[in-house]
Amino acid sequence: MRKWLRPAVGVLGFAMLAVGGWLGLVKAPPDREMGDVYRIIYVHVPCFWMALLAMPLNFACSVLYLIKGSWKLVFWEGMNRLLH
Repeated sequence: MRKWLRPAVGVLGFAMLAVGGWLGLVKAPPDREMGDVYRIIYVHVPCFWMALLAMPLNFACSVLYLIKGSWKLVFWEGMNRLLH
């Protein structure tokens, strides 16, 4: 039953990304002062948050690599525990 979960989450995430990009760049009303130029904030702010999340993840994987020799084993073991 859970074999469909991983691909479904990927498809759902991609669909949400596409819809969110469309809503932010096309459907959002222009700003009163800056007009259409303000819409770029709808792209830059999520990119900033992803960068903030990527740095600690990169640090954690680097430390796991130094301790265990491979971050993949630890990551996939944890994911298997969550999904099964």
